[in-house]
Amino acid sequence: MLSRCLASLVALLSVVVLSSTAVRPVSAAPAIFLSQIPPLGSSILLQGRVLNVDPATVRVAVALRVSGTFWSKPSAAAPLTTPNPDGTFSTTVVTGGNDQNADLILVWIFPASFNPPALVDAPNVPPSYDLTAIAEIGVTRTPGQRWIQFAGQDWWVKTSSTPVDPGPNYFTDRTDAVFVDAQGRLNLRVEQRDGRWEAVEIVSLNTFGYGTYMLDVASTIELAAPQAVFGLFTWDAAALYPFREIDLEFSRGFNPALNAQFVVQPAIPENIHRYLFNRTPEFPSRHQFTWRPEVVEFRSFDSTGAPVESWNYTTTRMIPHAGTANVRINLWLLGGTATTDGRPIEMVVSNFTFTPLDIPAERPTVLIPWVSND
Repeated sequence: MLSRCLASLVALLSVVVLSSTAVRPVSAAPAIFLSQIPPLGSSILLQGRVLNVDPATVRVAVALRVSGTFWSKPSAAAPLTTPNPDGTFSTTVVTGGNDQNADLILVWIFPASFNPPALVDAPNVPPSYDLTAIAEIGVTRTPGQRWIQFAGQDWWVKTSSTPVDPGPNYFTDRTDAVFVDAQGRLNLRVEQRDGRWEAVEIVSLNTFGYGTYMLDVASTIELAAPQAVFGLFTWDAAALYPFREIDLEFSRGFNPALNAQFVVQPAIPENIHRYLFNRTPEFPSRHQFTWRPEVVEFRSFDSTGAPVESWNYTTTRMIPHAGTANVRINLWLLGGTATTDGRPIEMVVSNFTFTPLDIPAERPTVLIPWVSND
C-alpha cells in the first residue's frame, strides 16, 4: 500500500517514472509524459506533455475503458487534442456516464494528418491506432484490488464473482491461494472452496515490449490434474484479438501425450509448438521467450541448465509488434472443471525476469505509476 501511495504522489508531483526493468529509455525518442492523472472517482483534467516531437505536427488522442468498452475523450466529435507550443496538453476525460470509474486510460500521439476513428462503446481499439501512433501509453486504475510484490515487480491479483476466461473459471485473490513466501517465491494454489473451484492469476503493473521473458519454476511442471494449466503470457487489453499474446503453457489438457507448449496467438496449428518436458530431475526448470520484431525465440531448460526444447516462430505476418502488453502468470482449469481426485493443485515460481532488447522499441513507451484513490 505504501509503495502505491508513493507512486500516486510521484505522479501528481509531475515526476516521470520509468521502469528500470521493463523499458530501456531511448534517447530523443517520441514519448508522452503525464503530469496529472485523475484518480478513480475524480473529474480533474488529464494533463501531460509530448516529448521529442514538434508539437505543431502532432495531435493527442485519449480513450477510456469503461465497463469493458472504449470511449474517445473529450468526445467522439472531438477525439483529438492539439498540444501547446511547449508540448503541454490538457484533456477532459470525465464527460458523463461512469467515466470517473474507468479502469484504463490510453493516450496516443498521432501525426496531425491522421483522423482516428472515434471510439463509441467500442469493444476494442482499431488496429489503425497502433499502426499510426508515434507513441502510446496506458494507465491502469484498479480499485480494491489486492497487490503483491514478486521478482521486483508490482502485481495485482485477479478476482471474479462469475466464471471468466481463461477456462472459464472463478478467480480468487485469497491470501492462501496467491502469496509470496519467506524465500521470495510466488505460490499459486487452485482448490475447491464453498462448492466451486477457484483459479488464480497475477497481472503485472508494468507493461513490457521486445525482450526476453524468463520464468524460473521451482515445482514440477507435470501437473497432477490433466485439465490443469499453468502459464505465463503477455496480454494487451487495448489491442484487437489476439491481444499481443505470447504463451508459455504447461498442461496435458491440450494433448495427453505432451505436457508443454509454446504459443503465439492466435492458436492455429502453425502457431503452436507442443513438446514433452520429461528431464530428470525435472525441477526446478527455466522457460523463456525472446520477443523480437522478426522472430519469437522460445527455450526450455532443465534443472542443470541444459536445453530441453527450442522453437523459433518466424511467421512475421503474425508476430505482434510491441505495444502496452503486461505479463500474467496463472494456474487454472480447462472448462473450470473439478480435478479428477478432488485434490488442490499448487505451483511455486522462484523468479520472473525481463531483459529488454538493446534496440529501440517501435514506439517507445513511457511508463507511469499506478494511481490509487486511497
